[in-house]
Amino acid sequence: MNIFKKNILKFILSFMLIILVNIVLLIAAGNYIRSQQSATKVIETVSSEIVLSNGDYIVSPKAKHLIDEHKLWLMIIDKNNGKEKFNIDKPKDINNQFNFADVVRFSRFYLKDYPIFTQIKDEDNDIYIIAFPKDSIIRYNNNYFELNRIQIFPIIIVSIILANILFCLFIYLYSITFLNRNINPIINAILKLPHGVNTQVKSVQELNKLTLAINSANQKLRENEVFKENWISGIAHDIKTPLSVIVSNTSLAIEKTDNETLLNYLKPTLVESHYIQNLLNDLNIFARLTNENLILQREIVYIVPFFKEVIIQIINQEIWHDFNFEFTADESLYNKKMYVEKSLISRIIHNLIYNSILHNPSGCDIQIILKHLPNNKFSITICDNGIGTSPDRLNNINKIEEFNFDISGVRRSGMGLKISKQIVDLHSGEMFIDSQLGEYFLTTITLDSIN
Repeated sequence: MNIFKKNILKFILSFMLIILVNIVLLIAAGNYIRSQQSATKVIETVSSEIVLSNGDYIVSPKAKHLIDEHKLWLMIIDKNNGKEKFNIDKPKDINNQFNFADVVRFSRFYLKDYPIFTQIKDEDNDIYIIAFPKDSIIRYNNNYFELNRIQIFPIIIVSIILANILFCLFIYLYSITFLNRNINPIINAILKLPHGVNTQVKSVQELNKLTLAINSANQKLRENEVFKENWISGIAHDIKTPLSVIVSNTSLAIEKTDNETLLNYLKPTLVESHYIQNLLNDLNIFARLTNENLILQREIVYIVPFFKEVIIQIINQEIWHDFNFEFTADESLYNKKMYVEKSLISRIIHNLIYNSILHNPSGCDIQIILKHLPNNKFSITICDNGIGTSPDRLNNINKIEEFNFDISGVRRSGMGLKISKQIVDLHSGEMFIDSQLGEYFLTTITLDSIN
């Protein structure tokens, strides 16, 4: 029996259990309501607390209290001639004498819309008529059951239960038929998913087959992810080798020549070559980040020395003639460590600094500031005093995680910032970007530190 059938059967059994529980609760509620019926007890108490003494009726305090509490009115008539002998709060529209036919009628139902109950005291030759307020009690005439009618109750109950069982069985069979008929196309579609599905899926088969299909598709997709990652890595490696030669030779040519015209060609070439190197590194990282099974290769490193080393590597590229760097760190951070994947955190710093370079071709000052924060946290801020950005553009940048990466416009798509945000999120950190057009562009990243 597959899991669909098991779950449907569980649902049906649960449904039947709920029905049984409801029956028990209804019976319990009926008994509780019956136990709370106080009219009979009130009548008996009131009638017993009124005593005939020397021709006068004496009403006890207890009876008065019950009469007041339940807003009753009371009338005592002679059981032989029906004449009134005594009353308490009797309404004006009630007669003072009744015949036997009247007594028979109202003793079981109503008298002028008042629910009536009667008690007979033979020792006093009296009939007590006790009335409750209108609309407070419902009297009904069928206060009996024929024996042969009661005997069919069990048959009726069993029939209802069988009808419910048959109904549940029908639901079960219909559900299984429906699922078998409609899930099958989805199974076939998932099996074809790695190779492409050309037709629109209209339906769902049994869950065990569905699981096999999903696992097959998942395996194919994983293989594709691994292939994509390896392909990007291989392409990046193949490009890096000749690109390193270009960077090396261009740097050497810049050092060896004083020809301004030639330098005007060589310097942009060197800058763009470094940009391509950074872009290739981003593509490698991007391939990893798109893999849902990514596992961080974390290690514990000292905070300040790590960031110093990264910044020195960037400065040593010798393409920053028009850029000034300033690095400051809180003294309290020198003995602090962090638990991160070094290559990914290094990529964040590269991307943020290259972002300043890319958008400020005329040069600017770049500050890298490390600050110690409470609760075992620290921040690294990268700020330039370049052209900044507009409020609308800043608003879009702060929603960078919502944007899809556009490979056709990699230079303007903000891929570096998007990757940086993803890396920060992987390390359970926060990233904040602020800017003022024509004044500055600032990025602050907050990460956890350890002692």
